[in-house]
Amino acid sequence: MIYVVAFILILYSWILVDLKHYRKLSSVCICVIIVFLILIAGLRYRVGGDSLHYIDTYTSMPTWKNWEFFSFDEGYGPLWYLFCAISKTLGADFVYLQLLHAIIVNLTFLYVFKKRSVNVISCFLIYFLIYYIYYNMEILREALAVCIFCFNISNLIEKRYFRYYLGCLFSIGFHFSALVLLVFPLLNYLLKAKYANWLLGIGGGIVLLVFFYILPNHYMIFMDFMPIIGLKLKSYSTLEMNNVLGIMYYAISFVAFLGFYLIANKNGFMSKQDNCIMKMLLLFLFLGAMNQGLMRIANYLIPFAIPYVVNVGCSLITMEKFAYNKILFIGCFAFLIFQKSYYYLADTSHLAVHTRQYELWYPYESVFKPIKHTHRELIFYNAMYNQSVIRTSGE
Repeated sequence: MIYVVAFILILYSWILVDLKHYRKLSSVCICVIIVFLILIAGLRYRVGGDSLHYIDTYTSMPTWKNWEFFSFDEGYGPLWYLFCAISKTLGADFVYLQLLHAIIVNLTFLYVFKKRSVNVISCFLIYFLIYYIYYNMEILREALAVCIFCFNISNLIEKRYFRYYLGCLFSIGFHFSALVLLVFPLLNYLLKAKYANWLLGIGGGIVLLVFFYILPNHYMIFMDFMPIIGLKLKSYSTLEMNNVLGIMYYAISFVAFLGFYLIANKNGFMSKQDNCIMKMLLLFLFLGAMNQGLMRIANYLIPFAIPYVVNVGCSLITMEKFAYNKILFIGCFAFLIFQKSYYYLADTSHLAVHTRQYELWYPYESVFKPIKHTHRELIFYNAMYNQSVIRTSGE
């Protein structure tokens, strides 16, 4: 029910401000939306898949008092341990970390939306429909790495590379997937070159070769000096991650954002730099369709893709022509909604009898009425351990 209330709130604000142009209400509506989104994520109780794991391991995370005696062998980035220690100074319960995390994530998205679009509430509508649960309740560590990149991208665009790489170190400190950010300056340069599309194709082919052939056979090279990275590469390099249907499913995002990019590029709606960011996103969405592990890289660019899509859509609305482009835009957006709906409705009966994926987040429970759902625990933990240890209870 709380999700429906949030959706109605954002939808009504969108109608008032972005459609009927009551701009004086914009600041009030945005403040109410932000507070509501922070409280939903911050006050949840055992809602979300990855959240369950972070909650269950939180008691073993360090505090300032035992920091020097703590064994950092869980494999997390060092800044995650620091983040846990900071949240524990506020309170021992995980809810303090959730609130701190929700404030950082949602204010960061607000910063990006306000900087890149006039229609901020339209951005929040897309964010809530498609990405809110993911960034707030699933990829907690990576979401913080993404937030740092959202502020750091200006250093990339303005070629302040020392500051940029320093920011990358902070992102890597939360999640090792941020290592890919180290090659973004090179990508940013190449994608502005005359033969950028050819370079994209060749680069994509090389990456696929690495993940489909080289890593499956040579990941042991990393095991001696970086075992955590080695294990990740092993899991991300197997062909078992995606069958043909899996590739078709994950390709939906690529097709949808390709449609948005083609509309913008053909009609000159967006700047060269914005189109360059979208090219990077398209590259990683394409590679992610082939190998799901590579899809994580797109997480760093989605915050910028949301206002991009909003700006393209608003440009189309204000023009009487472009009927074909409007149909294409609506179709691409419908593709994204279909993909997310299909994900939520996916059958998880092989993990917990008579369940579906959405039960990881619904029903919503708050810390004021803490209820533990057995099916939710089973869906996540049986999937997490790849069913090597199938649990039959939520304990």
